[in-house]
Amino acid sequence: MHGDLIMETVLPWPIWKNAQPREYPYGSSGLLFALVISIIYLTTLLVIGLLFRKASKELKNPQLKYWSYGFLVVFTFDTLHVIGDILFYLTNDSRVPISFDSIVLYYYPTATSLSVLGIIVFYMLVFYYSMIQVHKRLMLSDKIIILLNIVGIFIGINPFNWWHMTPPEEAFDTKPITGMFLFILGILAVFAFFKYVMNIVKPQAKEDKTKAVQFKFLKISLIFMSLLTLLMVLHGIMAKFKAPWVVTGLLIVTFFKLLSMILMAIFVWIGLCTPKFIVKKYKNIVN
Repeated sequence: MHGDLIMETVLPWPIWKNAQPREYPYGSSGLLFALVISIIYLTTLLVIGLLFRKASKELKNPQLKYWSYGFLVVFTFDTLHVIGDILFYLTNDSRVPISFDSIVLYYYPTATSLSVLGIIVFYMLVFYYSMIQVHKRLMLSDKIIILLNIVGIFIGINPFNWWHMTPPEEAFDTKPITGMFLFILGILAVFAFFKYVMNIVKPQAKEDKTKAVQFKFLKISLIFMSLLTLLMVLHGIMAKFKAPWVVTGLLIVTFFKLLSMILMAIFVWIGLCTPKFIVKKYKNIVN
């Protein structure tokens, strides 16, 4: 009948129907810049994730698989996020609505939710790996922190983050809470890995040249892991502002954020898996 209204169902959260889209802010040059660094970033995560998987078998160290899982989870969900960024540019609609009859998927906000889930899973796996190495088993405090990570996942994917949308007036916005969780979980992961490096690897480095080389590279990876956590918080803070400089600023922060993840992944892999040619090259210059 002509008077009938077709009711539209918005996925994954119907409440997003009340939000408004944003226009693509970066232009063609901004998209090209983001794509170049993103391709390098995603390729690095994929390769390092697969190398950790291979090393876990070759070195007969099954716990290295947690690093493989972490990098591959981030690779998978950030790939969806990059696709969302391309579709955002093409549609000029930050929701990137994909319609199936009366059902509409808001692709880009969904991909961003999954991307946040991915980094929290990564932090949780870094924490788990580190604490298993230090304590040989999970202490009660470790289990509480892992539970905190699980809570963070649900906060990160909840509909009230309003990723890439303008929420309705007076709507509840949990992005500051999500940002706080990301910062706390990142710091906890960095601290746990620091504890592993200083309490386990450092004492071994005094007696073993290979461990001494590993210690050097793992210390560098800690710097980039810490920088990654700080840049994620800075990105969230800057996104709250509407000034013209924010667009350029966000591209710069994104560049250094992805670069930090790239370098952290490379140095963690060298530090934990340490190819023989690296040992031969650096063992004569370690303290």
